[in-house]
Amino acid sequence: MRPATIGGRGFLAAALLSAAVAANAVQAADVKIFDDGELALWGRESPAGVAEPAVKTYYGGALQGSFKVLEASDKVPGRSSWPLTVADLVANTYLRLTYQMAGGSSAPLGTSLVGTMSYRTAAGLQYIPSVSRADVFTGGSDRLRTVLSGQFGSDALVSSTRTFPDPPIGSTTVGVSVSFQSENAVHLDGSLLGNDAFRLVGLSSMFSSPSQHDADILRWEDPSGAVHTLRLTDTTPRDSHLFSTPMEIAPGGYFELIKEPGSIWYPESPSLRVDLSSVTGVTGRLGIQGWLAATTDPTADSLSVWLEWMDAPAVLPSGALYGISGSVTATPPSTVPPATLTWSGGASGTWDNAMAAQWLASGSARAFAQGDHVIFSDTGLTTGAVSLSGALAPGSVVVDNGVTDFTFAGTGSITGATGLVKKGRGRLALATANSYTGGTEIRAGILVVAAPNALGAGAVKLGDATGSGDASLLISGAFVMDRPITVQDDGSLSSSRILGGTNTAGTAVFSDDITVQKDLTLTAAPGGTVRFDGGLDDSAGHTITKVGEGIVVLDGVQAYGPRARLEVEGGTVDLASDAGALGANLSISVTDAALHFSADQHLETLDIGPGGEVVFTGAHMVVLNHLVIDRLDLGPMSITPEPATLLLVALGGLGIRLRRRRQRAIDCGGTLGTLYCRKSCQKGDSW
Repeated sequence: MRPATIGGRGFLAAALLSAAVAANAVQAADVKIFDDGELALWGRESPAGVAEPAVKTYYGGALQGSFKVLEASDKVPGRSSWPLTVADLVANTYLRLTYQMAGGSSAPLGTSLVGTMSYRTAAGLQYIPSVSRADVFTGGSDRLRTVLSGQFGSDALVSSTRTFPDPPIGSTTVGVSVSFQSENAVHLDGSLLGNDAFRLVGLSSMFSSPSQHDADILRWEDPSGAVHTLRLTDTTPRDSHLFSTPMEIAPGGYFELIKEPGSIWYPESPSLRVDLSSVTGVTGRLGIQGWLAATTDPTADSLSVWLEWMDAPAVLPSGALYGISGSVTATPPSTVPPATLTWSGGASGTWDNAMAAQWLASGSARAFAQGDHVIFSDTGLTTGAVSLSGALAPGSVVVDNGVTDFTFAGTGSITGATGLVKKGRGRLALATANSYTGGTEIRAGILVVAAPNALGAGAVKLGDATGSGDASLLISGAFVMDRPITVQDDGSLSSSRILGGTNTAGTAVFSDDITVQKDLTLTAAPGGTVRFDGGLDDSAGHTITKVGEGIVVLDGVQAYGPRARLEVEGGTVDLASDAGALGANLSISVTDAALHFSADQHLETLDIGPGGEVVFTGAHMVVLNHLVIDRLDLGPMSITPEPATLLLVALGGLGIRLRRRRQRAIDCGGTLGTLYCRKSCQKGDSW
């Protein structure tokens, strides 16, 4: 982290003041070091807000004075203005770049380049060297070059060289070369080797919030050429490294801190990109690491990003020389549009934020960034295992699998405003608790809810409204799925819609409302129970079919339109609420299955087919417009067993067997045919 004693962001206002004036309108104690009519370099002895000491500065070997800041101003072609392009805080090696705007002024300063190497020993972070002098050179291809020289006590000599070409409108690029030569053996902190022991070069910026920042996106290129993007949000951990271990980068790669439009803090301050060209003495891997401090004060540098020497030795031998060269470029804020990524799987199968390059974008390897649109396709994949890590906020999620089944598991979750769309006839199991709010669409295939809250906080659409595809939503555990569901009609007579559970023990619950716009199948596995406790709206009069050997319980408000049917073809259906409370429109058929009446019922038709059983398990009255036994309509009747259990078994023809366990009165409103009692009838029975 950057020590609090370093002046950094407090210098911003003073630098802006300098940017607003012409190169020849200077403050007292300012010294013009160089001016060729196109480029001017000024030394400033005591600018407001800069706490660092002044450094002796030489031009052509001659002492020009002691300055805290060196400012370069470049004349805009065809104009009289000399906007600021670079402010060099020589004592701490911070280089603050900006860019010329089309109107002839310069943009505000923001993110800085940390232009020296730093390291950790047992005594802590050795971050800022003691800079003893600054040398200015002109002429040749460099146009203007400054060299800062200093040392870290008796440990090492350091230098930082910056070269200034003629910048165009909208961009300023400065060449940078940094060296570190140990004078004595330097013992690095062994506990931090590979993670934060030796920094080669860095960027220092500010992120207070998505609406107040100088940078909100970190992007870099790994050795394979894959681009990684980390978007900072209000949920990004603070007082913490950005990554558990540095993210590897190629010696010729780049990293950048991007400022997106929308920040209220100096909206036009620049994005900064560091391009690496060569290293000297640095062997092994290089990586990107960072730190986001707890402070949200916009005047403090809260965001640090640096290039880590991941394979630095435990001891830097005396006389060893290490160097790195490249460039840093300042450009205007820019929007980073979300990418459309296709899952490639990769070695680990991990879906995380910015780290694992498990995706393809236009054929190139990429890592996921918050807001990206992600597609999971089984083309070319041999496994559909996806391990989620961290809070993931994609712009959209589409799973389109026809052969390979996908499972989303791991310690992470899908969050944000995204929705999830399931396509293809394959299976997707969601085994993580998610909080996304954009809803879930199961246009085709099977979606298995394998964890509580797996479907986030949005509504669910089962089936597509166009095309033709089977769609199923199943709960695989004894937990509650509390999302409203719309069963959509695609206009096809051949496609199916299935709701239910695969649990073989315990109870899975659909607790929210279900709107039926197409024929629907309810299923429960043997040994399992599936409850529908929310409202069931079949006011359009579709057919609901129960299959599977388990139990389905309907216990919410049920609304059925004319011609609505419930066909019980397997296991048990328990009507725990009145299916006719809003109108006796529902017709029920029971074949090779059981129907339990746990609540009073008002039905259009009860049709008991071969192997069908009807059991009263709590109802006191069942009012029927039609009782049908083995295709014989016996007309309307009210059945009132008192107080509980009557078993009707279809015997074929005109026979019904009544299994009585306690005294009851049965009032039949029509001709019932031949009745059989397994026990003697009691006084008061009427037939």
